[in-house]
Amino acid sequence: MKLASLEAIVRVLNDAHARYLVVGGLAVAAHGYGRATFDVDAEYDNALLGELLPGVPARFVRIETLLRMKETAGRAKDLEDIRQLRLLQGSCGNEQ
Repeated sequence: MKLASLEAIVRVLNDAHARYLVVGGLAVAAHGYGRATFDVDAEYDNALLGELLPGVPARFVRIETLLRMKETAGRAKDLEDIRQLRLLQGSCGNEQ
């Protein structure tokens, strides 16, 4: 997915005051482990407010929920995301 397309989607959601969360690969990247993703996953729940790009606010799934979602999916890429995110949590010395 092109960054401009993603930015447009988030801007429309924000302008509409829609309740959404970015989950999946984009949420993994927002928590520090950048990997390629080819889609946008959205969920409605408890949000962590961040920026998709400078000046483009977005709501991301909290790391605890993201880890549970990844564990449930159980695919190889999800298990690698879990491993990388846990490594990052350890290096930061805190739970987000």
